[in-house]
Amino acid sequence: MSLEERIARLEEIVSKMKRVKSGDPVMPDDHNIFVNFCLEAIAAVREIYTRFKLKTGKRYPYVEELIEVAEFRAGFLEKVRSGDIVRPEHHNTVVDVMKPLEEALRALDEALG
Repeated sequence: MSLEERIARLEEIVSKMKRVKSGDPVMPDDHNIFVNFCLEAIAAVREIYTRFKLKTGKRYPYVEELIEVAEFRAGFLEKVRSGDIVRPEHHNTVVDVMKPLEEALRALDEALG
C-alpha cells in the first residue's frame, strides 16, 4: 500500500471517530477505531522513514528505534467486544504507541530542516 493510500486510510479512520466525554457510554468501536489508527499510523511512519532514507541516502537509527518501540507497544493493544469494560490501560496503550511515532515524525522533520 502506498503512503498516499495509507494517509487516505488514516483520514477515513479519523472521520469515524467520535468524541465521548465523562459519563458517556463507550462502545467497543469507540476504542477499537484507535487501535486500527495506531496500526495504520505505524505503517505510515515506517513508509515516511523509507522515503526519507531514499531521498537523503542516510539512516537515522534514532527514528528506527522509535518506530520499533511503537511496534513493540502495539503488541499490547487490545480490541474490545460488546460487554467488555474499556479500562484506562486501553487508552494509555494507544497513547504509548502514538508518542514515539510523534517523536519520530518530529525528528524527521528537523532532519529535513
